[in-house]
Amino acid sequence: MWKDLLALRNDILPYFENDLDEAVARPPTSIIVGTVTLRFGKINNLKTLRFETPKNRIALSHSTVKALFVLYALCVNRIIASLTGILETVEAKLSHFLDIATETDHPGDNPEADRRHEHFNANDLIDCELHALLFGLYHNL
Repeated sequence: MWKDLLALRNDILPYFENDLDEAVARPPTSIIVGTVTLRFGKINNLKTLRFETPKNRIALSHSTVKALFVLYALCVNRIIASLTGILETVEAKLSHFLDIATETDHPGDNPEADRRHEHFNANDLIDCELHALLFGLYHNL
């Protein structure tokens, strides 16, 4: 949804920046983004953008909408970049875990085989979390 909203930035922001007489300028039509409908309107002469779902709705002012786009530009891209790097590490480590599992004769031997394998590092947070998720929290490291 963030990507779709960012793509619509040039359709959304002009509504708030347009100071033309409201009798002449009409708000843009509704925009559907996934399961959310974006509706342009006013509350007490304050231009708003409503995010609506079948059960909920929230009205945002110009400053809030602008802040969302600034937040996206400054923070969300950084978070996505950070998580992408971590995700690649997790995928590689999970692949090692699965390779180890295919080398054991009995599934019950997997936790011990994993802990003894050269790719496992008991001091690595991702290794420990994957081990706990895959083999349960009750195996001693």
